[in-house]
Amino acid sequence: MSAKLTIAAPRQPVAQLPIWDWVGDVQFYSMAQTRNATGEFCEEATRHLLGGERLSTQGTVDICPDIRLDEHRYLEVKSVGDRRCALLYEHILDRTIRFVRRNRVKVFYVFWIHTVPAAKCPSLFDLRRAMAASIDRVIIVPFTQVHEAIKGITPRKMNYRVREHSGEQIAMLGWSIPVKQLKAWSVGQPRMAFDTEVFGYSMGGYPVYGDVR
Repeated sequence: MSAKLTIAAPRQPVAQLPIWDWVGDVQFYSMAQTRNATGEFCEEATRHLLGGERLSTQGTVDICPDIRLDEHRYLEVKSVGDRRCALLYEHILDRTIRFVRRNRVKVFYVFWIHTVPAAKCPSLFDLRRAMAASIDRVIIVPFTQVHEAIKGITPRKMNYRVREHSGEQIAMLGWSIPVKQLKAWSVGQPRMAFDTEVFGYSMGGYPVYGDVR
């Protein structure tokens, strides 16, 4: 039998919010910063919505899921903005397949659909404030459902990443999935979530499609 994949350790708990709302704010100078901050907001929102613990990003382990609900259920969290399509990358999908099979676990995608033009948010707190006010819906999809649906579809070039030492550009292959299709893949009755508070910002009400059973 193949060995189980090693998993990232839990993150440190989020620090208590400062008394003054300008303490800890960060100005964005690149889209990478903006993407990371958007992802962090969605992960923390998922933790408040569904429970579990956020996991760290470690280069010394085989796989780094975003959240562990328990020993048998893990979550991958994605944000979906104005293009209304989720990007799924082939190399991550392949690693997740091995994780599900070798470790005998369930993995769910949690997609946060929002209307924030993230590139127009100049700072961390501006982005968090905008995200809290602009969640359209959450869609939860079992990884197995996604895998079965796209395994016969040839991945295409989505974008590039750069090798750290050589500077070489490497094409990243994957799939672009419309929100309408994600909703069709969700399982379970929709429900409303209310008053989720993330980093001190209240998110109000939004529909949740699917569950993590």
